[in-house]
Amino acid sequence: MHLAAEYYPYARTGGLAEAVAGLAEQQARDGEAVVVFMPLYPSARATAGDLQPVGPSLVVPLGELREPVRFLRDAARTHGPEVVFIDAPGYFARSGLYGEDGQDYADNHRRFALFSRAALDGIRAAVPGPVLVHAHDWHAAFAPIFMRTSADLVPTFVDAPAILSVHNAGYQGHFPPSAMADLQLPPELWTMDRLEWFGRLNVLKGGIVYADLVVTVSPSHAEELCTPEGGFGLDELFRALGPRLVGITNGIDQSVWSPATDPEIAANYTAHDLRGKGECRAALQRRFGLIPDPSAPIFGMSSRLVKQKGFDLLLQSEFVQRGPAQFAILGMGDPGYHVALRALADALPGRAAVEFRFTEALVHVV
Repeated sequence: MHLAAEYYPYARTGGLAEAVAGLAEQQARDGEAVVVFMPLYPSARATAGDLQPVGPSLVVPLGELREPVRFLRDAARTHGPEVVFIDAPGYFARSGLYGEDGQDYADNHRRFALFSRAALDGIRAAVPGPVLVHAHDWHAAFAPIFMRTSADLVPTFVDAPAILSVHNAGYQGHFPPSAMADLQLPPELWTMDRLEWFGRLNVLKGGIVYADLVVTVSPSHAEELCTPEGGFGLDELFRALGPRLVGITNGIDQSVWSPATDPEIAANYTAHDLRGKGECRAALQRRFGLIPDPSAPIFGMSSRLVKQKGFDLLLQSEFVQRGPAQFAILGMGDPGYHVALRALADALPGRAAVEFRFTEALVHVV
């Protein structure tokens, strides 16, 4: 049972959606029974086919409230893991996944607590036999917390392993202390060795504490998480995990990302026959308004526009400002980087270009 805030192709802001989909799809190909839970955002509703109910609707406890939730599936999906959408319009029928205009939604703690709790209640109501619960990043990290501390869930999940994948430790789900009471989390969890972190609720920290195994995106990243530079303030906790912290290298789906067969690019090519690459290069220059120079090095980047991706380094680089290379940058994120990258493109016409309209086809072009 995968719990993820994003899943390709229904909703994505970066690599999380593809990483979860790649893992779940491969597990299904290997014969595992795989189910993915994700919120029903407007983008997911638009991408999915006919939505059909899965199991009964439930009333899910969330603090003092009781929220009605439906579980829906994409009827057009005929292979791979089953994807179950959690339908709670008051929480997920919004224009953004996590926020708007560069600001997180103020009730994100409630939105993703409801998501995790609803998924666990759905599992309890509809799934016979043993399960393994695999939560991804802070948005689903409430799941291990609830599995191990909610009195009504503990008996159901006492023998169910809880795995937490940390795709991006820079996002931890920090909320004020009032979020504890808002969600009616047991007050005894407000300690420095559980959920409290410098006077705030840290959801990712809680998920790490209560998970049986913590997985990250490569062996070297597991080592980085244990350092002050790479642990984003949680390095001591990551080190304390010992053998319960495992790095497994994320890969790509070569049926999707092979330039030999990719239908989204201008021409196909292989390592043994690169002739089509020149045509792709020219198409990229045309699409981004770059000078059609066949000899200039081109750097392409598709990414969330946030500090940890290194944009502050790129913007200060003398090589970028004065070198012969061209730059095509695709992504969305921090409004400050939108402004700075647009200024860079304006200052280097024909050599630097930025596109904030993040589409699947354009990712392939870059």
